[in-house]
Amino acid sequence: MNEIEKRLEKRLLAQQEAMQKVIAAYGMTGDPDRKIALLRQALEVDPSVYNGYVALGYAYWYEKGDLVAAEECFRKELDYHPDNYQAACDLAALYAEQQEWTAALSWMKEAVRIRPESAKDFDNDPRFDVLRANPARGLRKGAGALTDLSAADDHWTESNGRGYNNAVCVSNHGRTRICAAIDGV
Repeated sequence: MNEIEKRLEKRLLAQQEAMQKVIAAYGMTGDPDRKIALLRQALEVDPSVYNGYVALGYAYWYEKGDLVAAEECFRKELDYHPDNYQAACDLAALYAEQQEWTAALSWMKEAVRIRPESAKDFDNDPRFDVLRANPARGLRKGAGALTDLSAADDHWTESNGRGYNNAVCVSNHGRTRICAAIDGV
C-alpha cells in the first residue's frame, strides 16, 4: 500500500467511526450528557462527519435547553458543509422559537437558496407554527403569519406593495411558497 492509499484508508475509517458514533447517539435517550459526550467523541474523530454538529445542536437545544450552544453547532455544521440546507432550516427554527423573526426568515431564505425544493418543508414543519399562527408577533397575513404574496420578489424589499415593510419571500423555481412581512424592522 502506498502512502496515499494508507492516508485514504485512515480517513475512511475515521469517517466510519465518527458516523457510527453519531448514529449510536441518535438512539440514546434519558441522559443528554452521555449523548453530548458521544457526539463530541465523534467530532473529535472526524469534525467533518456529516450532520455531526446538527445532532449535537439538537442535543443542546432540545435536551439541555442551551440555545447558544445549539446555534454554534448549526453554524459549525455550515462551516464544514455549506450546502447543508438542514442546518440552515434548523437555524431558522431556532430563531423562530426565540421570536427573532428577521433572522428566522433570513435562514429560511438561505435554506431555499441552498436547496429550492426545501421551501415546501416549511409549509408543514411544526417548528414554524408560531410564524403561521400569531400575527400579533409582528408577522402579518390577515389572520396568519405566513402567506403567499405572489407579486413579491425573492429578496428583502422596502415595501411589498401591500403596505408591509421588510418583506421576505422564499420561492421554488419562481413560485413563491412562503412570504412574510415584518412591521417596524
